[in-house]
Amino acid sequence: EKKEGVFIIESSCIIAYQEHLKSEAQFLADILSNYTGKPMDIMEGNQGDIRLSTARVRIGKKLEKWNSEAYTMTVDRAGVDLVGAGVAAVFYAVQSLIQLLDREKKETNPELVVPYIFVRDKPQFAYRGMHLDVSRNFHGVRTIKKMMDMISFYKMNKFHFHLTDDEGWRIEIPDLPELTEIGGRRGHSYTGSECLYPSYGSGSDPNHATSPGNGFYSRQEFIELLRYAHQRHIEVIPAIDFPGHARAAVYAMEVRHHRYRDLGEIEKANEYLLTDWDDASEYESVQMWRRNVVNIGLPSTYRFIEKIIDELLAMYAEADVKLSSIHVGGDEVPPGVWIKSPACLRLMQKHPELQDVHDLAEYFMRRVNSILESKDMLTAGWEEIALTHKNGKAEPNSALLKHHLVPYTWNTLWGAGGEEIPYRLANLGFKVILSNAPNLYFDFTYDKDPEEAGYYWGGYTDTKDTFKFLPMDFFKSAEKDALGNLIDPSTRYKKAERLTQKGRKNILGIQGQLWGETIHTAERIEYLLFPRMCALAERAWSKEPDWASINDLKLRALAYQTDWNEFANRLGQIELPRLDKIFEGIRYRIPLAGAKLEDGLLLANTPLPGLTIRYTIDGTEPMETSPVFEQPVQVNSHLVKLKIFSANGRRCSRTTIVKNN
Repeated sequence: EKKEGVFIIESSCIIAYQEHLKSEAQFLADILSNYTGKPMDIMEGNQGDIRLSTARVRIGKKLEKWNSEAYTMTVDRAGVDLVGAGVAAVFYAVQSLIQLLDREKKETNPELVVPYIFVRDKPQFAYRGMHLDVSRNFHGVRTIKKMMDMISFYKMNKFHFHLTDDEGWRIEIPDLPELTEIGGRRGHSYTGSECLYPSYGSGSDPNHATSPGNGFYSRQEFIELLRYAHQRHIEVIPAIDFPGHARAAVYAMEVRHHRYRDLGEIEKANEYLLTDWDDASEYESVQMWRRNVVNIGLPSTYRFIEKIIDELLAMYAEADVKLSSIHVGGDEVPPGVWIKSPACLRLMQKHPELQDVHDLAEYFMRRVNSILESKDMLTAGWEEIALTHKNGKAEPNSALLKHHLVPYTWNTLWGAGGEEIPYRLANLGFKVILSNAPNLYFDFTYDKDPEEAGYYWGGYTDTKDTFKFLPMDFFKSAEKDALGNLIDPSTRYKKAERLTQKGRKNILGIQGQLWGETIHTAERIEYLLFPRMCALAERAWSKEPDWASINDLKLRALAYQTDWNEFANRLGQIELPRLDKIFEGIRYRIPLAGAKLEDGLLLANTPLPGLTIRYTIDGTEPMETSPVFEQPVQVNSHLVKLKIFSANGRRCSRTTIVKNN
């Protein structure tokens, strides 16, 4: 509820806080000081101009539970009151206050203007996540901290940190230095056992300091990141992939084995070995790797996994942060694995119920889960951890419900047959995180354009595709398959299993994925994240839009378009200019201009109102000084080039080229 009047925040303002909110008060003071140009004071108590407190918060007709993330914000002539139902809720109230500020720096008498307003707010989902893969291409501490800043600014609270895969191991385990000596470097070597082979353009030198194939987080750096995230109310969920996607670990432990064997220490050599040397199985992963799966028949495999878990627990404990779950992957185990391994054959003889690869994978996951359960943690993984295979088809496995596994559902390509899996799992009783590839994979290209880099195996994901995603009825989000063919959801998914009332309660939240194969720089991360992450945050926090409940296709399309128009205007006129100013600037993607020539008349538009279109007619590239397109204009040229520029004029889109035939 916006009201008449404004409150001026000056450097002399005092931030008052309850004892348990000192960190949140200091966070706000640091942000405000950057804009007033002078340090701001914080003081315990309630005698201040900006007051932070926790209390029971009423949203609608009910009081929110103490540990929820609901908050209220009141701005009036008495100052600012930020009241949360818990500490995290106060932090989100702080972020909302920051988003309301007139953030322009003034040379004289610096001040920040906040409108008089009353806000009641709470998130739709408890889990609001963003994933980043640093195994394929490594990114340093500074980049991760900036990403955490961006995540927390949009009130997202989970960071899925993908630390290991076939192409890299990115976290130091001091007792197992080979993991980072081998798995943390890529390049050519004389013996082939000094590092991993190059991939994804990682280059030939395993010691090159800036190669994206090289690098890892030291133990202290990881602890530093945990503390940084915790201050921003972000839970870091470490991802250590098993049994597949484990080539870096497999190779590293083979090197360790050979080193100790050469010293005559056979017991030490076999302590954490992940390879059955007599295994004659032949297989190849989806990514075309071989020898990338741990052998689940070896006791040493489980010693290794428990060792990694214990080391992670120790790091979290030193950071004074609770580790509640580990994401173990569990996906894309290739056919043919284990079937010619003597160790696995002995395991199958001991357990006659194990008949095939799928049974072995399920056995492995149960054992890993028992390790995590014994340490008071949940097992998270991709949807495969909750599935069984019958007659060549993946089905939810009710026998695994008692293990409290948390599946992240991803393999939901429109028209491919796996779209129902998320809702079937939730209806059965699994707690589900929606990570659906068609709408939430941000390593996909924005558009079907050869100049737009990125993956496209699951389709193309523009900001509109993420905005259109309806977590509680995502079949309404279906428009086209991965090849761009149109889908009519009213007929294609007429008989698809929908969420039951029980199932709705089991959707914990949603998560965006940023896989790292094509990401060599921090700038590339930001380009792929924004503005798509703004749409993700909208869906994760805000209640379901009104058009979600409209079944008529035409009426829903009209209501959606109205909602999208409002969102697009907010992005172009408010949010993107804001991103130019915060976190040292965010290098977001600027969409291409739409344009055509009709009898010499240039027509053009921008998908995001508020951005500036500039054009040239002499064949040169548009620059920040080129003419601005504001209305249809007659041009005497057969070739027009256009670019869309950011509000500050410093960045632009790729070029749109229009020829007059």
